[in-house]
Amino acid sequence: MCEATLSLMQGKTHPHMSVIGLRLLSGLFQSRPPPRTLGWKLNAQLANALYDQRPSVNDPAPTREWLAAMREALVNLAHRTEEEPRVCLLNAVTFFGEAKRGWASDRAEVARETTQAMKKVLGECIAPR
Repeated sequence: MCEATLSLMQGKTHPHMSVIGLRLLSGLFQSRPPPRTLGWKLNAQLANALYDQRPSVNDPAPTREWLAAMREALVNLAHRTEEEPRVCLLNAVTFFGEAKRGWASDRAEVARETTQAMKKVLGECIAPR
């Protein structure tokens, strides 16, 4: 399912396909599937694949969905890597490097949502378990 979704998103067959794909993946991560279904390695691979889907920071709707998908991917990863917290932190550093572009957006809501996503990811990655 994940490969098919990413493939459809990359194909750009319809302008809304990326937003729908991001919502689908966000929902997957948010559902906190069992590790046998979505282990930490696959979780991290999916999160990294989403960097190819990062929209323009001046396009608020897709950026909001991208931030939500990345936030949920990394929060889920934090819960998957309790025995190895560095995995979440290393992935969070990459996310912060990409997400900080949202602060340069012409849209105040993008900057605000960027900050909220970063705070949530950091809080989950360093939270004691």
